[in-house]
Amino acid sequence: EISAVLFLGAIALNALLGAPMLVSVVVRAVLTSVYTITGGLRAVVWTEMLQLVVLIIGGMALAMAVIHAAGGWGAVMATSKEWHLLLPADDKDYPWTQYLGGALCISTFYWATNQFIVQRALAAKDETHARLGVVMAMYMKFLLPFMTVVPGLMAAKLFPQLSKPDLAFPTLVGNLLPTGLVGLVLAGLIAAIMSHVSGAINSCATIASMDFYLPYINRNATEQQVVRIGKTAGVCVVVLGIFWAWVLISHSNRPVFIYLMNAYGYFAAGIAAMFLLGIFWKR
Repeated sequence: EISAVLFLGAIALNALLGAPMLVSVVVRAVLTSVYTITGGLRAVVWTEMLQLVVLIIGGMALAMAVIHAAGGWGAVMATSKEWHLLLPADDKDYPWTQYLGGALCISTFYWATNQFIVQRALAAKDETHARLGVVMAMYMKFLLPFMTVVPGLMAAKLFPQLSKPDLAFPTLVGNLLPTGLVGLVLAGLIAAIMSHVSGAINSCATIASMDFYLPYINRNATEQQVVRIGKTAGVCVVVLGIFWAWVLISHSNRPVFIYLMNAYGYFAAGIAAMFLLGIFWKR
């Protein structure tokens, strides 16, 4: 996930600002890792709260600009016959058969077992706060179709010359928004990247220190030793993320989302099955 997010951010910054992609990846990864590894989960949560506001404002601004450029909501809905939401079963990327189990498995894995999500619930003040946080996150998901799906659908209509699907976002931002809003949306984009990367780094560090090092390698480890292992794991994760982002920069020829979903497909079903079995089977 870290490499995919860094890569997508590099594409956008390169298209809008001309920033070299590899340099952009390294700078954002290093800056994010510094405050994440030194500040821990508290730093991650507070920065994400601030970044959320910028992200929503920027996303809503882009969505409204796209709808206006398309000719209004009626014009957007008039293109619905061209959306092709259910593709043939033999489609190599989005077969309709994925909805029979694939999408459910990935959703269960991500929202119920992913350390990225679970850690935030466990860090809540109490069970009530944890539940309210999850419910709030679910309600926030209702904004995603408006902020991401609609602009994505209209990008192909407004700019049919797009060479790569991953260029849809920066193309919309660069051509439809005034200068001031471009800066706001870029701030939202960078906030989203930093939020995701920082959460992933912190989660990986926690898994390495608490789920592997402490129970299997050194059960008598001091708190300082556990923290040191977590920070070391965080640095290693950042380095691997930069490396795979470089691989994507050099060799990617398909939308990054496809690569990410294919990667999930190797383990999401098994993890989801174990999770559901643990819930419904008393033994």
